[in-house]
Amino acid sequence: MPGAAQASDDDGDDCPDAGARIGANASVFGIVDALLLHPFAMSDVDRIVMPMTLSPRFSGHRETVSPADFLDWRRGLAGGTIEHLAACEWWDANIIGRDEPERVLGFHVSPAFFPALDGHAALGRTFLPDEELPANARRVVLSDGLWRRRFGADPAVVGQPVRIDGDQWLVVGVMPPSFTFPQQAEVWSPLSLDEKTSRNRTAHYLTVFGRLAGGRRLGDARAQMRTIAQRLAFDHPDTNAQLGADVLTLSRGMADVGIPQVLALLQAAGLFVLLIACANIVNLLLARAAEREREIAIRLALGSSRGRIVRESLIESVVLVATSVPLALAVAAGSLRLMHAMMPARVVRYIAGWDRLGLDGWTIGGTIACAAIVALVFGALPAAQMASGIVADALKSDGRTGSGPRRQRVRRALVVAEIALALPLLVAATLSCSTISSFLTVGKVTTPTRC
Repeated sequence: MPGAAQASDDDGDDCPDAGARIGANASVFGIVDALLLHPFAMSDVDRIVMPMTLSPRFSGHRETVSPADFLDWRRGLAGGTIEHLAACEWWDANIIGRDEPERVLGFHVSPAFFPALDGHAALGRTFLPDEELPANARRVVLSDGLWRRRFGADPAVVGQPVRIDGDQWLVVGVMPPSFTFPQQAEVWSPLSLDEKTSRNRTAHYLTVFGRLAGGRRLGDARAQMRTIAQRLAFDHPDTNAQLGADVLTLSRGMADVGIPQVLALLQAAGLFVLLIACANIVNLLLARAAEREREIAIRLALGSSRGRIVRESLIESVVLVATSVPLALAVAAGSLRLMHAMMPARVVRYIAGWDRLGLDGWTIGGTIACAAIVALVFGALPAAQMASGIVADALKSDGRTGSGPRRQRVRRALVVAEIALALPLLVAATLSCSTISSFLTVGKVTTPTRC
């Protein structure tokens, strides 16, 4: 029929629009997945935890740990709920030799740091327990990137001295490309605490990591840490009277304050875009249903069931949305790649998960699920409209004016809904672009107080 043919053409024209908008939503889901849901790729990442100090004096009521408290925590947790308790401290390392001097991001870490985070050296080894003693601490482990860039991927570098900060250090290992934790670190050395530093309870600058012991849960670790904190508050009232302790998962502990809220707003914007696309699809299918009203009435008069009409309409909706999935994935992949490339390197290292931003299984699955929901939920209204018409009235119509007042009201409501969704989205996008531009232009990243 002419009306059906025209509607088919319109369906084809709307597929790119639906695909682009589903792709935009998939891009947002990819960001949420990489930055919030799965920012780290370690095995059993949910069992990696971050004990931290609690106090009403600290911003956000949580803070890094003093050296003396860390050592007391490690003794108190021996054989308890958390194993491989380790601390790390920021280190600006200046490498000299073989090439021009270079400043690289490094960290002083406890020997248990690598076992806690499931880090295994690709060449050589990581640190031994006695290398946290000041006399044995001149050891370094290199990242794969630094090893290739600075040392030409020479395997003989393991066991050789390297000059850092004017002193001789011994290279004991090289990490695989997948391990750059935290913040795309390029060199690690043992965290050595001398006798004076080991008694310090006032300076909070260590970030602590650990791994839940076998059979233990997060609640068990929190209970034991609270007990230890209460004992320290009793033993050291001058420094620990107001201090408590908490244990967070790695993903939550490393997330910057405000990131979950920002990502929630971003996901809401993506849903707004998706709802606009859905309203377009529903409007299109309602127009198609109006043009086919006489055809549907004839089929019903000849004995076709309304259920069959609904099923056929839903199948058409599924096919329409399914054809947009490849385009949606292409849009999502391109958008994520572009965002990954445009973010300045000085900012990337502070955003956990940004280096893993891309099209992965979770994003693909979310895109397909999103398309299925769009097809089934928003295809149901046109399907119901097609099967609910009055046969006698439809047969009397000439096929050009079959769209009744009720259907027209629905279509007008959808148009109003699209405008209502688009206006706040446009305003929010404009404000966000202005804020991000100002941050990237004049914002400066300062050295954080924690890893």
